Amino acid sequence: RTAATEAIRFCVDPDWPPYEVINRSGTHEGIAADLLQLAADRAGLALALLPTKDWEESLAASRRGDCDILSFLNQTPKREEWLVFTQPLFVDPNIIVTHEDHPFIADLSAETDKTIVLPAGTSIEERVRRDFPGLRVIITESEADSFAMVSNRKADLTIRSLTVAVYTIKKEGWFNLKVSGQVPGYDNRLRVGIRKERADLRPILDQAIATITPQERN
Repeated sequence: RTAATEAIRFCVDPDWPPYEVINRSGTHEGIAADLLQLAADRAGLALALLPTKDWEESLAASRRGDCDILSFLNQTPKREEWLVFTQPLFVDPNIIVTHEDHPFIADLSAETDKTIVLPAGTSIEERVRRDFPGLRVIITESEADSFAMVSNRKADLTIRSLTVAVYTIKKEGWFNLKVSGQVPGYDNRLRVGIRKERADLRPILDQAIATITPQERN
């Protein structure tokens, strides 16, 4: 098999705007879609989308070998069991979002009696359980559900990417939510995840990612 002649099957998060969605016509679109396509074009790779119903299904498909790459994700020890990772396509800080009445959170490890709500299958869940055992973790099906629970005071906080939080709060009109802090070292360093069996793709994609300029990302 040569990377140049066959289409690389890829899986995505179908509902993660504005990073990426699979739209009604079945097309991958968003920040991740644009950056991945740019890297693939420069690497001379053809891509073929394998649609899934949610992110959990994409992770499972990747583990099974149904797709060769995952479009846009953080590197974690759990994911390193079956994936190798490119250099980041995009870096975005993670922020703490609370109800507007909640005081600023200077140190998350001091918040021991609080509930944090997170979408299923995220790298943040893996890290929060390890780094902040004092927080009670609630898992939801979607990004929007997580924000809704904080808005309705069913959870104290969520940790989400700055880009996604700003987009979702504006789009859904959740103006009773606010940014209440940032967790040092919790940046999203969003990379392409490649199945270990196709590790030959990593140097090709890394070379292409290195050519993407700050202007193109903006």
